[in-house]
Parts: sequence; C-alpha cells; structure tokens
Amino acid sequence: MTGPTTTAHQTWPAWLTGVSVFLGLRILGVLEPSWVSAFGRMAAAVAAILLGVPLEGGSEPVLAHPDYPIQVVVTCSGWSFFCLLAALLSGRAMFMPRGVRSRWPLAVLAIPVAALLALLTNAGRFVAVLVGGLYVLPHLPSVAVASFHTALGVAVFLPVLIITYVFWDRRFSHVG
Repeated sequence: MTGPTTTAHQTWPAWLTGVSVFLGLRILGVLEPSWVSAFGRMAAAVAAILLGVPLEGGSEPVLAHPDYPIQVVVTCSGWSFFCLLAALLSGRAMFMPRGVRSRWPLAVLAIPVAALLALLTNAGRFVAVLVGGLYVLPHLPSVAVASFHTALGVAVFLPVLIITYVFWDRRFSHVG
C-alpha cells in the first residue's frame, strides 16, 4: 500500500492546534459574550434576508414572521459549532505532509473559513426552524415538541460538519 501515512510527528501538532483553537475560541466567547451574541445576530440577519421577514430587537433579535416569530437567544448563536468547525479544520490542516510550509497559514485560514461557514449554516438552521415550526411542529405529538429544536440543530449541523471535513481532507491533506 502506498500513499501518505500519518506519523507521530504529524499527529501531535494537529491535536495541539485543534485543541488550542477550540479552547481559545470558547474562552474568547466566555470573556467576550458580545462576540457570541453578535455572531447570532449576523446569522439572524442573513436568515431574515433569506426569509424576507424583518429582524426586530437588539441583543436578542426576533425573526418577525407573522405566524411563527423566532427569538434568537445567545445559545442559538452557533458559536459552539463555529468553535468545533474551526478546531477540526485547523487541526486537520496540520496533517499535511511533512515539509509543506503552508500548514500553519492553512490552519490560520481555517478560522475565518469556519466562521463564514458556521454563519451561513446557522442562518440555514433558522430557516429550517421557521419552516419546521410552520409545517412540521403542528403535526408532532406533544412529547416530541421539546426536542424538536435540538433534533433540527443536529440535522443541520452534523451533515455540514461531515461534508466540510471530507472536502477539506480531500482538498488539502494530499498536497505536496
């Protein structure tokens, strides 16, 4: 079997980079909660444009659909998804073959790429919550209503995480 192999000298920088990026961004979110709420507001603004509904409110905006308004609280900001995606992509960038000098710039570039992708994905989740709230939620049994938001988040975020990882892996791991 031929092809690139992963060795210990490639593994530790990747893990260290991924964990550092994740923890650094999570700590930044704790120290600067305004960044987290701004992240959610930006996603809500994109969703408002996609849905054609007004965005009302300040720190916790509301997608003001007349039949199903959605209040965007801090926990709906998508910050955790962004942290996870940035850690995954920047850590994965460090698995590039040894001797390639573009590993660190690619790992740094992964952070704004993850931010943009997380922002768009979260806006898509807001759209899915609205559509689901209008057309699916009324038909669910009352027991399932409480877990609807969580299930919808997993249904939106997990495929994006997997597709992004596969694309990033195929595009950048065999350079050299």
